[in-house]
Amino acid sequence: MNIKRTARQFLALLAIAASFTACKKDKNVEPTPPPPVEVVAISLQDLKALAKDEAVTVPDGRKISGIVISDAGGKNIAATSLILQEETGKPGIIVNLAEANAFKTGDKLEINISKQKLEKINGEVTLTGIPVANASKTGTGTITAKATNVEELTTNAAAWDGTLVSLGEGRFYGGSGKYATEGVEFADAKGRVKIGVASTATFKDQAYAASVSQLMAIVRVEGTKVRLDIRNATDVTGGEITKILTEDFTDISLIGNPHAYNPDIINAFTTDFGEWGVIEGLYVRGDRYDGSFLSSTRKYFYSVNSKSLGSIKYTNPNLKGLKKVSITFAGSKIEGDKAILKDPEYGGVYVSVPPFNIATDYFQVRLSGQVSQFGSFGLESPKITKTGEFTTVTFTIPSKEELLKINGVTPEDVDKFLANPQISFYNRSHREGFGNWDTVAPIVFDKIEFSFAN
Repeated sequence: MNIKRTARQFLALLAIAASFTACKKDKNVEPTPPPPVEVVAISLQDLKALAKDEAVTVPDGRKISGIVISDAGGKNIAATSLILQEETGKPGIIVNLAEANAFKTGDKLEINISKQKLEKINGEVTLTGIPVANASKTGTGTITAKATNVEELTTNAAAWDGTLVSLGEGRFYGGSGKYATEGVEFADAKGRVKIGVASTATFKDQAYAASVSQLMAIVRVEGTKVRLDIRNATDVTGGEITKILTEDFTDISLIGNPHAYNPDIINAFTTDFGEWGVIEGLYVRGDRYDGSFLSSTRKYFYSVNSKSLGSIKYTNPNLKGLKKVSITFAGSKIEGDKAILKDPEYGGVYVSVPPFNIATDYFQVRLSGQVSQFGSFGLESPKITKTGEFTTVTFTIPSKEELLKINGVTPEDVDKFLANPQISFYNRSHREGFGNWDTVAPIVFDKIEFSFAN
């Protein structure tokens, strides 16, 4: 019996040992890895909605797709960056890669953005530090630019950041006529917007077109403001105007002597631009009468007489090809007894300028063209009812067909006029209280721009 009991005990011990050995083996078995996270597409709109003021990490298993709208060849964007737009009418986003890339405009890309960084950089939602290997080209495509104007894109800047837009007729300002890294703006009938030009841009320091019929660019947010980034020079289609000459009256040289009773009053004068004949013009430093809105370091030309602001007479260069004239002027704040027209003929009296009355007074300029001895045309600006604020009005020179409809002109007269237009400017402003005086509400000029077409 003892032998049997011992045998049974031995077998039990063997079973227990076997169980321990099995448990030990189980502990050494490698755990089964979890299945990979499925990578699913996220729209750019939903992605941008994840952005916070601080950088955030994109959830695992996310990818985006779209078409490259930036142009690496134009070098108006960093070599490590590209701008991807989902599709026409959909948002775009700025993507900063970890290194330079060779993707081109029109490439369709798919980018794995799992656990990548999303942040706001100077107001722009941006993917940063994305490995180039995470981006793969899947084909090519095109994006149709959204037609808009400066007012609309300013209002919708945040929503349109990183999207391709097109604007219609307008022109550039600043940069001394060239694409410069600072100071260049595009203006249309609805406003002005900054043009972004990088120091590396291939078109930097190139002369820009005098006028624009169409502008393609990418909307970029810059803090609380908006700018437009041209991708390359071909994004700009020039307009009808090919040359603009500016008269700013800063280099006046008198013809003849100044008035004895007031040397600030001038008649005929020349500038680098040409020769002018003026009746009762005034040329004074900005702080003489209108220091509240004019510069004290510059002299300004005023028109204080109703008869004629001036007539241009120069012959080299002439006005052939003149299409438009833009006048930037303001209603002067001159008020009260002033010596601007003190004249011994009238007993040395001063002309008292009554306060501006918005109900009855206005500022207005007129452009006239003498086509023949008996035939002419006149174009008048809107009536301005503010003082101390510059405004720009643009006149379009009548076409040949329109000029031929004027009484008293012949085809020969029209051809002669178009070969070298003879034009004059008039101050047609009105101020109650002058009686029979020729003097009207004085206006001050910032500049006159003459726009030409070949």
